[in-house]
Amino acid sequence: MQLPTYIQLEPVGQCNLRCQMCSIQFRQDGPPYGPLAFMDFEQFTRIIDQFTTLKELHLQGLGEPMMHPRFFDMVTYA
Repeated sequence: MQLPTYIQLEPVGQCNLRCQMCSIQFRQDGPPYGPLAFMDFEQFTRIIDQFTTLKELHLQGLGEPMMHPRFFDMVTYA
């Protein structure tokens, strides 16, 4: 099976904005309901390392990726 050349990862499961059209405001897996929903950097590197044919990576989802304290490390690693 051929590996994909494009993947999308959500490194952060929350957002610091509350846009009315966005459904992330209804998620309950981060503050104030629970701990910060950040992808572990080691998990990120394991995922990236599996995709040897990767040409395009989108660090997005419903969350705001730049809230991750290691966002720029992720960009550099990828």
